[in-house]
Amino acid sequence: MIALMFHRGTHVCTRMHQIRHTDFRRGRRLGKYDYTLQWTRPQRPTWMDEGMYHQIPETLELREIRYNVVEKGRRTKQLTIVTTLIDADEFSEEDIAELYGFRWNSELDICGIKASMNLRHVRCKSPEMVHREAWAITT
Repeated sequence: MIALMFHRGTHVCTRMHQIRHTDFRRGRRLGKYDYTLQWTRPQRPTWMDEGMYHQIPETLELREIRYNVVEKGRRTKQLTIVTTLIDADEFSEEDIAELYGFRWNSELDICGIKASMNLRHVRCKSPEMVHREAWAITT
């Protein structure tokens, strides 16, 4: 999914999936718990057709960052973020962490909007059809 988004010109900043192993000793080190590495294309998932699969590059350079989320009165959480924003001079670790925080808040806002409009299960995929579905439900 990251490769498909990046192929369409969209940068990605997301939490590392728990199945993936993170090893900060490999790749090109940018700082403590901050490095770039190459991900190789996995086997084709069953939901993806051959044409789409061959659009994905063989390798993709990504950046992984681990940082601590400290909130007063709560347990400190350690998050590992993977992103396509690999330029450490332009995007600091703090910038990436802040960006991930904005991303999470926007997901919560979208969830709240969908719940208030009774759109918990949007079935359409294209923006045009989602707009039509929202219009049909609100009128």
